Amino acid sequence: MRAHQGLGIGRALIAAAEAQAAADGHAEVTLTTYLEVPWNAPFYRRLGFADFVPGPDRPDLLKVQADEAAWGFARWPRGAMRKPLRPAGPAGKLPAAPPSGHDDGKGDGGGTCGSA
Repeated sequence: MRAHQGLGIGRALIAAAEAQAAADGHAEVTLTTYLEVPWNAPFYRRLGFADFVPGPDRPDLLKVQADEAAWGFARWPRGAMRKPLRPAGPAGKLPAAPPSGHDDGKGDGGGTCGSA
Protein backbone atom coordinates (compact mmCIF):
# COMPACT_ATOMS: atom_id res chain seq x y z
CA MET A 1 0.00 0.00 0.00
CA ARG A 2 2.74 2.49 0.83
CA ALA A 3 4.04 2.20 -2.71
CA HIS A 4 0.80 3.83 -3.87
CA GLN A 5 0.88 6.72 -1.40
CA GLY A 6 1.91 10.16 -2.58
CA LEU A 7 1.11 9.48 -6.23
CA GLY A 8 -1.91 11.79 -6.31
CA ILE A 9 -4.44 8.98 -6.76
CA GLY A 10 -6.60 10.09 -3.81
CA ARG A 11 -6.50 13.72 -4.93
CA ALA A 12 -7.48 12.70 -8.45
CA LEU A 13 -10.42 10.62 -7.19
CA ILE A 14 -11.67 13.48 -5.00
CA ALA A 15 -11.23 15.96 -7.87
CA ALA A 16 -13.24 13.69 -10.19
CA ALA A 17 -16.03 13.36 -7.59
CA GLU A 18 -16.07 17.13 -7.08
CA ALA A 19 -16.20 17.80 -10.80
CA GLN A 20 -19.08 15.37 -11.29
CA ALA A 21 -20.99 16.77 -8.31
CA ALA A 22 -20.53 20.32 -9.62
CA ALA A 23 -21.59 19.27 -13.13
CA ASP A 24 -24.71 17.71 -11.58
CA GLY A 25 -25.48 21.04 -9.90
CA HIS A 26 -24.65 20.11 -6.30
CA ALA A 27 -23.53 22.85 -3.94
CA GLU A 28 -21.13 20.67 -1.95
CA VAL A 29 -19.64 17.24 -1.47
CA THR A 30 -19.72 15.41 1.82
CA LEU A 31 -17.97 12.39 3.22
CA THR A 32 -17.54 10.45 6.43
CA THR A 33 -14.18 9.36 7.70
CA TYR A 34 -12.18 8.32 10.74
CA LEU A 35 -11.23 11.57 12.44
CA GLU A 36 -8.22 10.38 14.40
CA VAL A 37 -6.43 8.33 11.75
CA PRO A 38 -3.42 10.49 10.83
CA TRP A 39 -3.86 10.13 7.08
CA ASN A 40 -7.68 10.47 6.79
CA ALA A 41 -9.21 13.69 8.09
CA PRO A 42 -5.97 15.72 7.73
CA PHE A 43 -5.77 14.70 4.05
CA TYR A 44 -9.34 15.83 3.42
CA ARG A 45 -8.76 19.08 5.32
CA ARG A 46 -5.79 19.82 3.04
CA LEU A 47 -8.17 19.39 0.10
CA GLY A 48 -10.56 22.00 1.54
CA PHE A 49 -12.99 19.84 3.49
CA ALA A 50 -14.18 21.01 6.91
CA ASP A 51 -15.61 19.02 9.80
CA PHE A 52 -19.30 19.48 10.50
CA VAL A 53 -22.09 17.81 12.43
CA PRO A 54 -25.04 17.04 10.17
CA GLY A 55 -28.41 18.00 11.59
CA PRO A 56 -31.94 16.85 10.88
CA ASP A 57 -31.86 18.76 7.60
CA ARG A 58 -29.39 16.13 6.34
CA PRO A 59 -31.34 12.84 6.72
CA ASP A 60 -29.35 10.99 4.03
CA LEU A 61 -26.04 11.73 5.70
CA LEU A 62 -27.45 10.87 9.13
CA LYS A 63 -28.55 7.52 7.68
CA VAL A 64 -25.03 6.89 6.36
CA GLN A 65 -23.64 7.57 9.83
CA ALA A 66 -26.24 5.30 11.46
CA ASP A 67 -25.47 2.53 8.96
CA GLU A 68 -21.74 2.87 9.60
CA ALA A 69 -22.34 2.61 13.34
CA ALA A 70 -24.50 -0.50 12.84
CA TRP A 71 -21.73 -2.05 10.72
CA GLY A 72 -19.21 -1.48 13.53
CA PHE A 73 -17.36 1.45 11.95
CA ALA A 74 -18.07 3.66 14.99
CA ARG A 75 -15.63 1.74 17.19
CA TRP A 76 -13.28 4.65 16.52
CA PRO A 77 -14.26 8.32 16.21
CA ARG A 78 -15.86 9.07 12.87
CA GLY A 79 -17.26 12.31 11.58
CA ALA A 80 -18.67 14.07 8.59
CA MET A 81 -16.81 16.56 6.44
CA ARG A 82 -17.98 18.81 3.63
CA LYS A 83 -16.55 20.98 0.91
CA PRO A 84 -18.55 23.65 -0.89
CA LEU A 85 -18.52 23.66 -4.68
CA ARG A 86 -19.44 26.10 -7.39
CA PRO A 87 -21.54 25.03 -10.35
CA ALA A 88 -19.71 23.79 -13.41
CA GLY A 89 -18.94 26.41 -16.01
CA PRO A 90 -18.88 26.09 -19.80
CA ALA A 91 -17.88 22.69 -21.15
CA GLY A 92 -18.35 21.17 -17.70
CA LYS A 93 -15.18 22.78 -16.31
CA LEU A 94 -15.15 23.39 -12.58
CA PRO A 95 -14.45 27.06 -11.75
CA ALA A 96 -11.99 28.04 -9.04
CA ALA A 97 -12.99 26.77 -5.62
CA PRO A 98 -14.71 29.23 -3.27
CA PRO A 99 -12.85 30.40 -0.18
CA SER A 100 -12.70 27.86 2.63
CA GLY A 101 -15.74 28.01 4.84
CA HIS A 102 -17.94 29.44 2.06
CA ASP A 103 -21.64 28.74 2.52
CA ASP A 104 -23.97 29.60 -0.32
CA GLY A 105 -26.75 29.95 2.21
CA LYS A 106 -29.10 27.68 0.30
CA GLY A 107 -28.97 24.98 2.93
CA ASP A 108 -29.93 22.53 0.23
CA GLY A 109 -27.43 19.94 1.39
CA GLY A 110 -26.59 19.05 -2.18
CA GLY A 111 -23.59 16.86 -2.74
CA THR A 112 -22.46 13.33 -2.71
CA CYS A 113 -22.15 11.11 0.27
CA GLY A 114 -19.64 8.35 0.72
CA SER A 115 -17.44 6.65 3.23
CA ALA A 116 -13.70 6.88 3.33
